[in-house]
Formats: sequence, structure tokens, C-alpha cells
Amino acid sequence: MMNQFLIDHARDFAVQMHRGQLYGKKDYVSHLEDVVRTLNVVGADYATICAGWLHDVLEDTPIGVDILEKEFGPEITSIVVAVTDKPGRNRRERQEKTYPAIKDNEKALIVKLADRIANTENSKHQGGSYWNMYEKEYSFFRGILYSPEVNGIAKRLWKHLDSLYAHTPAPAHTPAQEQ
Repeated sequence: MMNQFLIDHARDFAVQMHRGQLYGKKDYVSHLEDVVRTLNVVGADYATICAGWLHDVLEDTPIGVDILEKEFGPEITSIVVAVTDKPGRNRRERQEKTYPAIKDNEKALIVKLADRIANTENSKHQGGSYWNMYEKEYSFFRGILYSPEVNGIAKRLWKHLDSLYAHTPAPAHTPAQEQ
């Protein structure tokens, strides 16, 4: 059963915390809406949907784990913590440190897959350096996070994500950004 109050609270909290931030040229909340839309389509539970709204709060705002846990409890906080990049010298090092925590938390994996789907679909539509980056790192991403035992929601998300990289070439692009 969905806890709509908590989902609404997570949305409102995320919108407030990300206020003024942009996702490309759009308001940042558009990215969060894309992630949550994907989670809703596959039937994710309320804790996973809340984490979808909140997945970038620890990385991109001054909010700390203590406030997140006070507002949303330990389960949702643990999902958000798992998908939050760990410190590293570059993107690859951050991923190497972060992905094991995601793989060990099924709900975090589901949020990360929905996030990557949203990012991939947006970057394919926009073209440019982000598409190039996501395409280049997909085999690494999949190599660490995919498990043959995956089933249910995660399996459907992997299938969708694989299809995004398998069939349609990206539109014209600009030079890749430095990582």
C-alpha cells in the first residue's frame, strides 16, 4: 500500500531543496519527475518512489543524512545514501566506490536504474556530451551492477535500459565534456 503522504512530502522536500538548480536548461525537478515516472510505471513501492524524489538531495544540496533520516526514516535514507556518490578524484573512482552499495540494496538499484534511464533518455533526446559519456560508461555500469539473478522490477528496468543503448544511435553531438 502506498504511503501517499510520505511520497508527497518527499516531492515537496526535494522541490524545495533543489529550488534554483537546473537540469540542463530545465528546472531540476523535471529530472526528478522523470525518475519517479519511471518508478511509478514499473510499480515501485512507496519507499523507492520517495527515494526517487530524494536521490540527489545529499549530493546536490546542503541536506545531511541526519535531517533526511529525521524526515523520512531509516529505510528511505538508506536507499538515498546508497545511491549518493562517494568521494573520489574523478567520476570513475566515485562510481567504483558507490556501485557496490547500490548493488547490495535492491531498492537503491531500482532507483539508480530509473535515474540512469531518465538521464539516458534525456541525453539521447538532447544529444551532446552527456549521451557520449553515458554510452561510453554503460558497459562498466552494467558490468558492476547487473546480476543474472535479477528479477521483477529491476529486470524490467535493465531490459529497458539495454534497449536504449542497443537500437537507436544518438543525435548529432558536441565534443565530450571533461569528467
